[in-house]
Amino acid sequence: MALLRRSAWLLPTRMRFVKLWEKDQSCITYESNVCNRGYVHRPDMQIRRNSHYQSHGQASIPSNITCNQSTSDSAKPESKTASELRAISIDTKTSGMCYAEVLKAIDQQSKKKSVDQSTLLCLLEYCRDMIPDAPISARLNLVNRIWHLVANINEPPSVDHYNVLLSIYKQNSQYLNVDEFLKNMKAPPNSDTYHLLLDAAAEIGDYSQVLLIMTRIKDMGYQVTEATFNSLMLAHSINNDIDQAHAVMKTMEAAGIEPSADTFFVLLRGYAYKGDIENLTRILKTSNLNATQIMSIVRTLTLSGNGDYISRVIQYLPQMTDITFKSISYTIVELTYSGLAKDAFKVINCFRILDGASDTSLNDLTDIFLYEIVKAETSIVEVFEICESLMSSMKNSSPLLKVTEAALRLQKQDIALRAFEIMKNQGIEIRPHFYWPLLVNIASTKGETDVLKLVKHMVENGAYLDDETLCHYVFPFLCAPEPLVIIRKLQDCGLKMSDLFGVLLTNYLDQGNLKDAIALTEKIKVKLDLYIVIERLVSGCRVTESFNETVQFLRNINTDSDQNGKFFEDLMANERIKASNEELASLIFAFDKHNLKISKTVADALELRILQLAEPERSMKTLKKLVTAETSTNDEIPDVWIPHPELMSLEQLENHLIDLTAKGMNTRGTLRRLLQAYCRKNNFKKAEETAELFKKKGFEWTSGMISSMFSLYVTNNMIDKADVYFRDLKTNHKDFIIDDYKVIDYATALVKNKKFEKGLEVLREQENVTSGPKTIRNCWRLLNAVAADGNLEATKKTLDILLEKGYCEVSIHVLSPLVRTNLLNGNLEEAIKQFKECALVYKLTPLKQELLRALVDISTDNPDAQKQLTDVLMVIKSISGEAAGNSHLFTALAARNKHKELQSFIKMPAVNQKTMEVSAKNLMTEQNLTALQGILKACRNVMKLDTRIIYDLILTLCSRSGDYKTALEIWDRMQAEDIIPLPKFTKNLINFLNSQKVSLPDELQAKMKREKR
Repeated sequence: MALLRRSAWLLPTRMRFVKLWEKDQSCITYESNVCNRGYVHRPDMQIRRNSHYQSHGQASIPSNITCNQSTSDSAKPESKTASELRAISIDTKTSGMCYAEVLKAIDQQSKKKSVDQSTLLCLLEYCRDMIPDAPISARLNLVNRIWHLVANINEPPSVDHYNVLLSIYKQNSQYLNVDEFLKNMKAPPNSDTYHLLLDAAAEIGDYSQVLLIMTRIKDMGYQVTEATFNSLMLAHSINNDIDQAHAVMKTMEAAGIEPSADTFFVLLRGYAYKGDIENLTRILKTSNLNATQIMSIVRTLTLSGNGDYISRVIQYLPQMTDITFKSISYTIVELTYSGLAKDAFKVINCFRILDGASDTSLNDLTDIFLYEIVKAETSIVEVFEICESLMSSMKNSSPLLKVTEAALRLQKQDIALRAFEIMKNQGIEIRPHFYWPLLVNIASTKGETDVLKLVKHMVENGAYLDDETLCHYVFPFLCAPEPLVIIRKLQDCGLKMSDLFGVLLTNYLDQGNLKDAIALTEKIKVKLDLYIVIERLVSGCRVTESFNETVQFLRNINTDSDQNGKFFEDLMANERIKASNEELASLIFAFDKHNLKISKTVADALELRILQLAEPERSMKTLKKLVTAETSTNDEIPDVWIPHPELMSLEQLENHLIDLTAKGMNTRGTLRRLLQAYCRKNNFKKAEETAELFKKKGFEWTSGMISSMFSLYVTNNMIDKADVYFRDLKTNHKDFIIDDYKVIDYATALVKNKKFEKGLEVLREQENVTSGPKTIRNCWRLLNAVAADGNLEATKKTLDILLEKGYCEVSIHVLSPLVRTNLLNGNLEEAIKQFKECALVYKLTPLKQELLRALVDISTDNPDAQKQLTDVLMVIKSISGEAAGNSHLFTALAARNKHKELQSFIKMPAVNQKTMEVSAKNLMTEQNLTALQGILKACRNVMKLDTRIIYDLILTLCSRSGDYKTALEIWDRMQAEDIIPLPKFTKNLINFLNSQKVSLPDELQAKMKREKR
């Protein structure tokens, strides 16, 4: 896990920095804000520039012409910029240089108004051998960019420029025309120039040009050296003419030049090109080549398709030293970027046989390789084939974690997500902070839609989104016209309301955004952690001084406890956010305005503060009106509140367990609460692990714990295990009453698993049922599960038991499966009959919208269906009223895209603005974008209807789904039809387009500029 934690330091500057591990991997140093669970907390410091090679100490391999030397006798004094670049070059001898750094240096020079040749010469030297982490095409592209600068400044290039260029051509095996090159030179060639021309021609086996250059060298009177003969031998060797290469060697010996290791190196490269492994290894035994030459032969083998012989060559490497290690790592990187990752992997596998190859060196080399295969755009399949092979040989998952780390650092999302999936399959816990780098990057580059896709992947992959992830890496990147839309978006990703509501609410309070917090509590009523909410509210109130909004919020979250007293306690007791006397007085008046009460204990404490005001009379009079005996609070106002474990959050409980374990204290109570918390969150793995730990410690199980495990297995459709806990409760805990909703859910699971009768038996066995309206949704799910089999009698039987036992009361929801069973059977007439019976007996109209749509589908040129449609509509109007009936028909016509019928219906006097709005809001709830667009089309030129609300609803749907194209289309339509949008529409559209990283239309850009002024 530590490997993944380290990836956090590669995040943008808003992320917290975490140091890389040291080479011996003995420890990982974190800043103090990294807690013991491995979560990297919110960032607030600048990260340092990352260099992969710096972390491994890789150096570039020295070339024949170094960055610190000049081959020209008349070199001009270099510029200050060139000196700085050369200093960087010297540093790369120990720290390494990568393609991105060279590209950055070139970009910087290209932007300057003036640049001198000494600077450009240094840039050329960078391109020679310091960028193995790029394919040849990318390297040459850099060279061409620099040479374009060289050729287009007033100062002519020196012979050094041309010599470095030739060395680059040689290293990258590029063809050149000798005559043309010499003709285009703007500086006189020297001996080095001709010898480099010879090397470059020999490197690609162009023997005709080799002979031409040899003639020029002879004509110019330049000395023929061993290097000259070696170039001739190389040209023959690459052309598979080994015999002629030997003949050149004999000529060299006759000329009194003794062949050296360099000569045999050239000959060996020829054997490598040919794949003649026998002669290759025969000469290697006695040639005493250095590490750079051996790895060059390995490179030749792979590029010529003879990578199978790598192990036969690598064994001749000299004893392991820093130089040997650097040569190997350089070759591995170069092969990887040449599309030969599998051959590079063979080098890794051969490393173990080398003399002096330590485990540390092997680990470092593996680190380099895994990082580079990710960076080099290696195919996902190949990356994980290599990863799997390494895991198999190393007997651990370290390679997978390193690949994951590299993918996070390099923002290779596809590889990272695939790695997470493999980790899940291997039972490795996926923590939410693993996704932080991806979330931040995708938010800044692509926008909200892709953020939501990542959130969905987290949910599917079992990465529980904790409060910190939601508050700092999800919520800030979501755009919505109202808070409820944010919740709906995340529900679409698989998150539950219980996971979101409290976190979003406290997030708003932390920001001092009481407006959205109030809007949220007005729409949704759920149980809140009162202590956390009040603490955040106090902070927000002190920052914003929005006293009326604060009191309005307290009114919305009204609970049985003295929340108002707790609010005042915190305001007076907390030194950091302590309210002034004047602020307390303002709050007292706001409480009176909204008719909120406090206990006498709190009032007494407030009285002491209010009496300190210059004119306390009015405030004191109002304070007395707030006192009520119906609430009570602690007699003493605490300075610091430490939550009891019953009130702790999941993270607090986990940390509390660590503390208790470290101190050797009893952990039973905390483990019990953790188990129940994991069950509530449906964290199946953690729940089972905690249950196993509880059993291992020999602790006694409570009825509540057994009930929680029972519910967990029901939720995950593991009915056999659920039955074990269910029978345990019934047999050994007879006084314990299982929650009614859990029993209903268990029956639903049994029905889905074809155990209908057992499901009914479970329902009948439950005693003292007191559910009523609280379990209506659970009953509805059960009835729909029964109705899915198309058995009307079974559905009626189930409903009768639910009503008889008191699991629910008659409602439109529990009656709807009776109608649905007939619709699923394709029996529309029986469905209508059942619908009319429900209306007659219960005065309810279940599934009326589904019936209307089914009839609308077949009513065209069908008198019988038209009569049935009229009958159903009359029943709806008789129960719900004329206006409701019209809205339902409007909705059905729009949903079924009956354009002509909808146009005709709209023209009827009974259809008004409210009819359209009710219908449109229902369709938005269904997320039926097509139907809403159909309403716009049908309402065109209908003066009695204001369609601007339809545009608002469409924008809300677009925001929820990330459909910016449709959002732009409706904006264009409004502009074309001169429709003035509702006040919030334009602002919401701008926010939405910005969240999707989409350019604003000219009109919106102009509006933004006007608002800024």
